[in-house]
This record gives sequence, structure tokens and C-alpha cells, in this order.
Amino acid sequence: MEVQILPHDEYLKHLKNALSYTDEIRGTTAFWTLNEAFEFNHLSNRLQKVLAKQESFMCCDVSTYATDIEAIDSLAKYGCNFWFYTYKLSKSLERYPPTLLHSKILLLKQEDNSNLVFIGSHNMTNRAMKGFNTEHTLLIKCNNDDPFINEIELELDLIRNKCIKYRPDLKQIFKWLQDGVDIEDQIFVSMLFVNVPESDFSRITPDNVFVFVGEKHKDHICKK
Repeated sequence: MEVQILPHDEYLKHLKNALSYTDEIRGTTAFWTLNEAFEFNHLSNRLQKVLAKQESFMCCDVSTYATDIEAIDSLAKYGCNFWFYTYKLSKSLERYPPTLLHSKILLLKQEDNSNLVFIGSHNMTNRAMKGFNTEHTLLIKCNNDDPFINEIELELDLIRNKCIKYRPDLKQIFKWLQDGVDIEDQIFVSMLFVNVPESDFSRITPDNVFVFVGEKHKDHICKK
């Protein structure tokens, strides 16, 4: 195992170089603001291509405006796999935790069967990537048979199991949640779901969403 510390202004350079040889990427971040334009200019679209692979995924917290859902939507149209974590759903649905997601982990499985793990303070945001914040991240390189990789994979899977897979047709629902619509007080839906067993967003389609909102959110009424 090799470990090095990356100061705030070296993270993007190392990530871009690593992505050139990445076969899969899995990760978590508190905030995401990178859009397709950023990736084209600074990451040569490599992150976009890798994140669209079947086994790749990124978990993001969308409880606040610090994550840009429009930016994520601009990448999802290319098949990028995003999973959304929001503590606000825990008020009505027990499977979701009453906490914010604040971890920053990237696992890059390389083409030569090695693994790169980035763990630190960098979010997937413009400010963090361009070195505008004082950040530090550990870059850890190890082989597939290292027990550390198994621990990282298990932790990432645990977090993903508490998330909802993003789809463009669910964009407005998540934007309502960011707007502060309170499902506990039933300003936003008594259930959000109609004819959807297990009350799971992953089962929603544009034809079965039925949303009730209170007076102050009357502009958000949606019935399908």
C-alpha cells in the first residue's frame, strides 16, 4: 500500500491522470456541482465516460442547495450513475437515515487491477477541484487483494443502499425536497407514491406520481 497526501491545488491533476486508466469508479460526496462543461474543459470527459459504466456509481447528498441537481442532470443524460441521499425522506420512510451524507470517498478500479482511493475533504465541486478552498485528501494505492479495498467497497455499498437512484424524470421531486418541502408536515405529499409497493422512489414512473402540496407550495402541484 502506498499513501500520499494531496494539497488542495494538486487534487484535480491527480484525479485527471488517474481517470485515464480507470475501469470503474465508485464514490460518495457531500456536494456535487460539476456539469458537462466542467468535465469537458478540465477532465476531458473521462469521468463522464467512466461514471456511465454499469458498475460505477456516485452517491451525493441533495438535502441542500450545495448540490446542483441541474448539473447532475446534465451528466445523467449520458448515462452517468448518480444515487441521491437525503435525510428528509427519513421523516416518513424508515429505510432512509436522519443524517446528512458528508463523506468524500472515491474508489478508482484501474485497468491494471490496482486500486486508487481518494479520501479527504474535497467535494466534487468547482471550488474544491480548482483549488479555491484549502483542502487535503489522501491518495491510497493498493492491490485488489488488500483487505482495505474490501472494506471500502462494503462501506460504499452500505451508503448506496440508503440512497435513491437518480433518473431525469424524478428531477423535480428532488428539487422540491431541496426547496424545503416538508414531508413530515405533509406539505409535500402524504406519501409521494400511488400504487408503488414498498414506497420506493426507484419504482416511480412518470405515470404514477401523485403529489399534494400545501398552500405556500401551490405552484408545485403535480398530478400524473
